[in-house]
Amino acid sequence: MPEISQPTDSTSLTQENVVQELNALVVDDSPTGRRIIQALLTVLGFKVFEASGPLEALTLVSSQTFSIITVDRILGDFDGVDLVKDLRNHPSCGNEPRILAVTGNVGKEHREAFFKAGADAFLNKPFTVKELSEMLKALGFTIHN
Repeated sequence: MPEISQPTDSTSLTQENVVQELNALVVDDSPTGRRIIQALLTVLGFKVFEASGPLEALTLVSSQTFSIITVDRILGDFDGVDLVKDLRNHPSCGNEPRILAVTGNVGKEHREAFFKAGADAFLNKPFTVKELSEMLKALGFTIHN
């Protein structure tokens, strides 16, 4: 099973400890969307938490540390771009964790809005575990096969 280690300059952490500490938060109003992303991240070694909307996501980041948060663009009546702004302004987040915007059928203006809000990367749905793995590598995570 592939494993991922959190980006770090420190070599004192063992791979087992790093993998155990990798938490991901998947924010998507679609239960199916959450399950798909959860399954892909689990294969890559993450412990995955799920939120169906911004309020639940903000509550979770107040009590957990996450290495990565995936955010869908449309979250019911809410916009994922606004959630990214809120996450970046949240005292528990700041510039960490990495935020990956994941959504389908989105134009250039939406992608730019995500980046302006503070997202680190963007991935179009649907995507494969290989595409997610490559994106995580680009974000500084190390994947061990």
